[in-house]
Amino acid sequence: MKGAHNTAITYRYRDGSNYKVSLTVILAGAITLEARDHLIGLMIPPEDDDRWGIIIPGQIGLQDLQNQFYRAEILMVEAMVARQDESSPLMLPQADIERLETLAIEMRATKPMWREDNDHIFHEVTDIALTEAPPTDPRTIAMFIAEVERVKWDYSWLPSFHAEMVANYAESLEVEAQGPQSD
Repeated sequence: MKGAHNTAITYRYRDGSNYKVSLTVILAGAITLEARDHLIGLMIPPEDDDRWGIIIPGQIGLQDLQNQFYRAEILMVEAMVARQDESSPLMLPQADIERLETLAIEMRATKPMWREDNDHIFHEVTDIALTEAPPTDPRTIAMFIAEVERVKWDYSWLPSFHAEMVANYAESLEVEAQGPQSD
């Protein structure tokens, strides 16, 4: 890739129900094939030999993604609604626009929940590639690799928002147990 002088690392959180959310971080500097292979070797060995690149993002300065579901979907719905004007090639009927607006409101109101039987701390790196895009992280790729080299993976570690997500789940169970509320 001509002019690719930075490194994009994409990683994904997949919960026990197979819901997924991904994020790409761009680090200054172009990774070499040797450095990429070294970085992959530093990550947590997967239980499945066909997979690679298991990490606990919060332990290496990356964002944990367990509380980020709906982020991309909300942006997509909002973009679809925002594009509705006379010149839009895909003009939606008003009823569809209203449904999309309601959907976006409901998704924004959905509190992230941690279900002990469904959620975990592990994320998987899905891509390491050169890019021309500007850095989104203050570190260089060399600094990031050094940080991964230093980490001692702590499997008991929990993200900072864990307690809030557990409380959200407990609250949802209480609401569900109360049954439908009449006005």
